[in-house]
Amino acid sequence: MGDPDVDRHLGQDGDGNQTVVMTEEGLSPDGDFTGTYEIMTATRPVGGDWSPAAVVSGEPRFVSRANLVVGRDGAAAAVWVRGVESMFLAYRAAGTSEWGEPERVIARGGYAGEVGIDDAGNVVVAYADNQGAHARRRSADGTWSAWRDFAARNVGYAKLAVGPGGEAVLVWERYRGYDVVSSWAARMSPTGAWQTRVRIPAGGAIPREGLAVDGRGRAVAAWWNARHDVRVLRSRPDGSWRHPRTIARAQQKAPGGLPDLKVATNLRGDVFVVWLTRRDIRVMRGRLRPTDGPWSAVRRISPATIGPGLYAIAVGDGGEAAVTWMRGHAIEARRLTRVTVP
Repeated sequence: MGDPDVDRHLGQDGDGNQTVVMTEEGLSPDGDFTGTYEIMTATRPVGGDWSPAAVVSGEPRFVSRANLVVGRDGAAAAVWVRGVESMFLAYRAAGTSEWGEPERVIARGGYAGEVGIDDAGNVVVAYADNQGAHARRRSADGTWSAWRDFAARNVGYAKLAVGPGGEAVLVWERYRGYDVVSSWAARMSPTGAWQTRVRIPAGGAIPREGLAVDGRGRAVAAWWNARHDVRVLRSRPDGSWRHPRTIARAQQKAPGGLPDLKVATNLRGDVFVVWLTRRDIRVMRGRLRPTDGPWSAVRRISPATIGPGLYAIAVGDGGEAAVTWMRGHAIEARRLTRVTVP
């Protein structure tokens, strides 16, 4: 596969099979840039090679802001924006299935879409705009619910996580200038019913991949505070939230546009948090908390000689923490390490 030009996202299923979605420049037969872009995807089985990249966005258009989610059984969904603010989705029913035709999710307003999937193949999409945060559910049979709107002003990006049992949690922040003034969350039941939003005690902006939901519907969120401490907040199954805690202090947050903090959890509620720090090179560090035990010590996950770029994390059903990353601009992903954190 060639170098991704604009945007790329990596996901993996419960067996470690990988899927990547990327935005590629449209090229003429002579190799000249046509002014259009395409959303492309490829897969890689454990121990195998990458498949040829295939277009999932239809005819070449101006597309951007792709996002990807891969379920434990290999079902997947990708979202992207066409033009200025028209959001589309493509769905794959299983890891060996073909991607379906792109579906228009919303005609206007869908910038920076979020997407999640449960074990039954139901998909939830969400976004935020100057009217608030919005979410919609696509059942595995292809039928869509109505939009659920949470009105608010001065909202940043929406963050969404969907658990394997079908519970979903939507989080957003309100801003005054560049400062977060409040954080909010809403919880969806497995039947698709949304609870009333609640204010949550988060003291900073939760990253787009800093939110996860376990098999009991409990959410975990992580973020950086102004001192570059890593903070974690967990919810209860009823949707109420506990007090936040610091799990790492003064971590020298890595600069740049890469996802610099991620959270993963599993069916029983083990939590894995990974972040990027940087002195001369980027280094991954992380902590794991078993559902019935304390947090591990902070561990360096990546070798000091590697600057991790694109990466994905997961927690197995037995509590094993796994990380996969890419290096450079070429898509050459390998399952480099499997880390068990006691």
